Amino acid sequence: MKLEIENLSVSIGRTSILKGVSLAVEAGEFLSLLGPSGCGKSTLLKAVAGLLPLEEGRVSMDGRDLAPIPVHRRRAVILFQDMRLFPHLTVLENVAFPLKMQGTPRAERNRAAEALLERVELGEYARRRPGELSGGQQQRAALARALAARPELLMLDEPFSALDENLREGMRTLVKELHRDFHMTTVLVTHDREEALSLSDRVAVMFEGRIVQTGTPREVYRRPAARAVADYFGNCGYLRGRVEAGVFTCPCCRCAAAVPDGTYDLMLRGEALCPGAESGIPVTVSGVQFQGAETRVLFAGADGQRWSRTFREAPPWRVGERLTAGVDPGEGVLFPAEG
Repeated sequence: MKLEIENLSVSIGRTSILKGVSLAVEAGEFLSLLGPSGCGKSTLLKAVAGLLPLEEGRVSMDGRDLAPIPVHRRRAVILFQDMRLFPHLTVLENVAFPLKMQGTPRAERNRAAEALLERVELGEYARRRPGELSGGQQQRAALARALAARPELLMLDEPFSALDENLREGMRTLVKELHRDFHMTTVLVTHDREEALSLSDRVAVMFEGRIVQTGTPREVYRRPAARAVADYFGNCGYLRGRVEAGVFTCPCCRCAAAVPDGTYDLMLRGEALCPGAESGIPVTVSGVQFQGAETRVLFAGADGQRWSRTFREAPPWRVGERLTAGVDPGEGVLFPAEG
């Protein structure tokens, strides 16, 4: 099922939330909608599901306009962070509930619910109430209930944010497996950058009610289309220089530049730094963080800019040590100078 959103605008009260959003999600694709809190991510999901009225624009699935289709017939399901399980029903009854609303006979819907609970590793909890489950178990039960509705489009609204790190990782793996096994078009709303980059086929980055870049995880991280996108992913700094005759030059590097002449800032991720080089930019080691298989080292530039790099082997540097870091300008992106 292909989802198409065209020039969508939504207001709540007198506040404009979505401002001409256009986005296409291919059939079977896993897309993450990424951006800071309040940028309109959840509003977009609710508008697609029919829970909010559209001020302007069109939402379609496989070319079919959803405007005249009631919410319960859209074959689009949202899994919210708070799960919204019915406390008075058993876990099995919760999962079977969408099938009950579709008129599926009791024996058939119970068999389907039991199969889904086995799939999310909750088969032995079928007769319990939601209040008897842990947070992670409740999240899996809510996911099974969402799948029971047989959606063509599954929308996940920050479903893992309340879980601890181990449970989050397990849920991410489960959702990715189910997405693949059920061949669903999936849209995940998150402000967790690592989550979006690791799970998605594509990422759409939102700011202030608008989508500013869409691309593969590698594209939006390595080649941000705007300075705001670069800053949002973090671990970047800027080197100021000039472009003349197709060459960018700053005090520590030169590189080809297919932009008009002028003053530019070269955005560099931490991965572009080569600490310990003979020439480059002066940096100070501001932190060393052991992370098990890797060690993360934080660097501060003389102008207050900050980067980090991870190393397989523990580096010899200590906090406070001053180094020279070479730079790989081929890993950078040029933006017109600000300020």
